[in-house]
Formats: sequence, structure tokens, C-alpha cells
Amino acid sequence: MEEIRMIPIDELQNNLMIPIMQAAAIQSGGLELYFDKSPDMFRISRMHFCKSRHLGFYDNEKMVGYGAVGFYDALVKGVNEKIYTLYNFYLLKEARGKKIPLLAVRHFLEDALKEKASFGLALTLKGNKATESYVEHPEASWLPRVKYLENWINQSIVFSKPMKNDTGYKVRKATLEDVSEIVTLLQEEHLQRDFGHPFTIDGFLPWLEKRQLDITNYYVAINALGFIQGVCLAWDCSGFRKTRILHYSHKLWFHLLAYHLMSSYWNMADLPEPDESFFEITITDYAAKNRDPAIMHALLVEIYREYREDGFHFMNWGSCVTDPLLKAGKGFWKLDMEARLLFSSFDSKRLEEKMNLPYFDIAFL
Repeated sequence: MEEIRMIPIDELQNNLMIPIMQAAAIQSGGLELYFDKSPDMFRISRMHFCKSRHLGFYDNEKMVGYGAVGFYDALVKGVNEKIYTLYNFYLLKEARGKKIPLLAVRHFLEDALKEKASFGLALTLKGNKATESYVEHPEASWLPRVKYLENWINQSIVFSKPMKNDTGYKVRKATLEDVSEIVTLLQEEHLQRDFGHPFTIDGFLPWLEKRQLDITNYYVAINALGFIQGVCLAWDCSGFRKTRILHYSHKLWFHLLAYHLMSSYWNMADLPEPDESFFEITITDYAAKNRDPAIMHALLVEIYREYREDGFHFMNWGSCVTDPLLKAGKGFWKLDMEARLLFSSFDSKRLEEKMNLPYFDIAFL
């Protein structure tokens, strides 16, 4: 392999990028899969980041991989900070083991310095040795220090048995008249979480428009007195990200059999065949007064009830392992997946700060 060239790429290279993504499958829990971001590899960049840059990795004239850095604003200790994250990293097998990620990271860190980004943030599956090897890489003393934050639990709730909302909270879709109360709840939630989103009244509707959503994607939980006590966003992300299955391991035979037996009883969606994708709902932008799991549970149950017979397989949501709100998943048939939150800073003093309930928007994984 000749020296790798790193060249800025954009939507014009979209068709070259998709096959590389498809060839970079991962093994997770007995599944071989990949996160399919076709047909538009740049849609997440436009929806989530205020600025981003993709680099293509070329061996002679052949693209053998690519990666990106994105920048967005988040709250750290209640202060608006610029955050960078590395994403959309894919390599063909022939290009692995060639230190290409290190070369790319060096370019992207230069971008982060120019943008004066205060922190880097990433989420990686627990046990992903390839990613974790870069935390203290012996050949990259120039890398900024990386620190592990709390582990993250992603709950995948399977649409299966009927569920009842017996919490005492009523749930309905939000309307434009609810925006002020929704933003207040989200502000309270994200101000107490480092890396939370800086919600504002003036910025809320433009934020929805950028994500190509509207107010009816939000749900609110109301107490007996008629006051909104909780909110969350339910989002079908299949327009820009799908979980596409390539192979089911024989280790999953018992789970697959159980699913098959129960699917006929509860009218569940058939599991995807190889090269098909799951149909998922992602729960994000959530808040509950006093971090009350009953409020969050009411929201989850009503969304579950609405989507249960619409052909969806599961809905995803998550938080830090110490977050009491995770108790809201009690009673559902769910699969918990643990990931690790990593953050870095060019200022080593910032790494010593204790981070409070770090937030990560799983819609943009």
C-alpha cells in the first residue's frame, strides 16, 4: 500500500462511501450488522452539527475509508461550550492495521484546535478494543488525554406484550401551545446534565426544523391537576440511520425461537431477514420533573402502545448507569446494552472536573 492521502470529501463522493460502510460490519450480541446511513451519508452532519468535515482516505486513486469530525454546542457546568466528536469512521479490510485512524485523528484534532472546541465526546460499545486502544496509544503522545465518564445504558424495548399506563399521568402528543412548558422542562433537565443541549424558546422551533421534525413528534405527560410534568421526543430515524442485519449467530437460537413463538401470540413484527433492517423508534429529548421514573414510564408506555401494532421491532432510549430515570424501563421486555462515554480536552485541568450525568443523543450514533 502506497502512502495514504487524506482528501476532503462531500456529497459528490456519496456513492463511493456507501460500499465502504456496508463492508465495515460489526459483531454485537451475536448479531453481525452495520448502521446503514444510506442513501445520504451527510444527512446527519447537516441535522446535528453546526460545522463538520469529512476526509476520504485514498490509496492511489481508490478510496479505502473515510471519517469525519463534527462540532456542536452543549452545556458543561451550565456554560455553553463547543464540543467536537469523531464519527462516520469506516475502513475497508485491506486498509486496517495501517495506522490510518491515527493519521486522520491528527487532522481532525487540528480542526478542533482551530474551532476552539473545549471538549471531545464519544460513545463506544463496552469492550470495543479497537476504539479503546486509542485512549492511551503508545505511538501517539500528541493525543490529548482521554477520560472515561459514566457508562451508558441503552435500553432496547421490544414491542411485544400489551402494556397499561397505570401511573396516574396522562400522555398526549404535544401542540405548539405547549412549547414554553416543554422548553422549561428540557432546560431544567439539560442544565443538570453535562453535554446537554442548550434549549431556548427562540431556538426550539428552528431546532426542530433543522432536524426535519415538528411538534407532534413530542409527547407530554400531564398530572391530575393538568400540569405538564414530563416530555420526550419519539423519532423514527430510518430516513438517515438503520440497523441492518447481515447474520444471526447460532448462539441466538434460543432468543430467536422465543421471539418466533411469542410473535404469533402478540402479533409482533417478523424479524428482519439478512440484508433487511430493524424498524425502530428512538426516544430522546426527554425530561421528567424531579427525575421521577413514573413520569418517564408513562411516556414510554403510551409511545409503546401507539407504535406496537405498526410493524416496529423496538424503541431505544438510554442514560447513564446511575440515572434513576432508567427505572422507567421496568416491566418492558427489553435488552440492555452497555457503552462507554469518553471525553477529552486540550486543557488537562478540565479533565479533572467531575461531570454530572453526561448526556449523549443516541439518535445520531
